[in-house]
Amino acid sequence: MTNLILELTTDTILGNYDSLRAKAKSERRTTIEPLAYAVAGLLVVSGNNLEVGGYRALSNHETRMAKSLFGTAVTGVANQLLQAHPNLADEVLEHEVIKPFLANGPLKRLSKSDQALKSLRGLLADPYFFSEYEKRDLFNWDDGSAHTAIGIAYCWRKVVTNQRGIFQPISHIHHEGRLILREAQSTYPQNQILELVNHRAELGWASQINSERQLVLNAIDTLVPQAVEGEQSDAARLIKLLFLVDAGLRFRESGRVQVALAEIQEMIVPHEPTHPRIMIEQIWAEALAGNTNQTRQLISTIESEDVSIRADIVQILNVIGDVTPAKIIFQNLSPEFRPSFGSSLMPAIEN
Repeated sequence: MTNLILELTTDTILGNYDSLRAKAKSERRTTIEPLAYAVAGLLVVSGNNLEVGGYRALSNHETRMAKSLFGTAVTGVANQLLQAHPNLADEVLEHEVIKPFLANGPLKRLSKSDQALKSLRGLLADPYFFSEYEKRDLFNWDDGSAHTAIGIAYCWRKVVTNQRGIFQPISHIHHEGRLILREAQSTYPQNQILELVNHRAELGWASQINSERQLVLNAIDTLVPQAVEGEQSDAARLIKLLFLVDAGLRFRESGRVQVALAEIQEMIVPHEPTHPRIMIEQIWAEALAGNTNQTRQLISTIESEDVSIRADIVQILNVIGDVTPAKIIFQNLSPEFRPSFGSSLMPAIEN
């Protein structure tokens, strides 16, 4: 693995979404580093209100971004499979699900290699096919990174789309994603990013009593990223810190959030003032802790016209009860960046 995972993780933290989108689109057919895109997609949806303790609604912009990143991740796994097992291309193109589409539509105009890649990507949208290929030992080349990437795409897919697989509904896809992550951690114990993602899934989707949750948090907190084959120590450390921020916000542990954010700032922008995207996470921590005056004061210090930051401010203002200013900002946001409040997180803003 190169520094791509560190690069994309950093872009996500700093809100460089245009760069993320461009890279996900330009490298979709060629990437062999799916984990970088999967982790970036997971970070984009961090804090979403479908997970346990979720505190914010996602915008259409965020859901489309994450869906694109997950799509590139799955395509990357397909690309790796075809490189490791070239004969799989013929099998895929002869599959009963794929064959009817080869004579008509977009697939007809592609080269055979592109047909195989796009078709295998379509099959891998369904965990059934991933499991079948795994049973045949077609993932014998993996160090756990591909399993992690595909597990993320399955596990958090329901956050960005309700689209079913070929054979399986979205609930089954989610369940299979969690199983893949759990089982892969036993198979690839040296892959620290896989270990972190599996803990992240446990915290995100399991309704746990506090003592059980604390055990998982301790496991994340005490993990010391090491530079081992196939991984980057800095990337693992940064991902660990981001997962601690996510857990601190969702479980209202503001002290954990502040400590992790200080380390993140030191890692990625050590010689600059606090980055606005990092400040937003600090403000979320204050708002969720009920520190209304501190929240307002921090919001007043942000000097950024970034529309995604203003979208967060809308939700933060609503959390502390400042509905009127929140509604004014909300109405001035383009529809793409307005948080989707279908879950009634902020009904007062939309009315």
